[in-house]
Amino acid sequence: MSPDINILVQIGILIGLYVAVFSDRRHKFDAHGAFMLVIVAFNLGSIVGVMLPSAVRLLTGVSPGGFTAFVAVHSLVGVAVEVVGAYVVVDWVYRRTTGACSKFAPWMRRLAPLWVLVSMSGAYMYYILYL
Repeated sequence: MSPDINILVQIGILIGLYVAVFSDRRHKFDAHGAFMLVIVAFNLGSIVGVMLPSAVRLLTGVSPGGFTAFVAVHSLVGVAVEVVGAYVVVDWVYRRTTGACSKFAPWMRRLAPLWVLVSMSGAYMYYILYL
């Protein structure tokens, strides 16, 4: 997948995040979980197919100024967000009949702004690297 297509996927993921948040606020928890399952899966594909190879290239090469540190922080926080998101989604898939997802509500409330922050920093990197 090219970086140009990936940025469109990331925009779609952000839109999906907002839809998922609104479905949660309307107490449509199954819809929220289903949206998040799709979002986490698309994001994982995007990380493996585009972001990981780009990060390796940027972190092992010479980058201007503090850009390497910026890429490293973005990568670490992004992977942490994806891992926690995947854990919550997998737990929801296997326990959704018990309503166990509510135990993760504090995690999800903290994770959503981090996900948006990582998305914004990724958009900034896209701007620097490709525009």
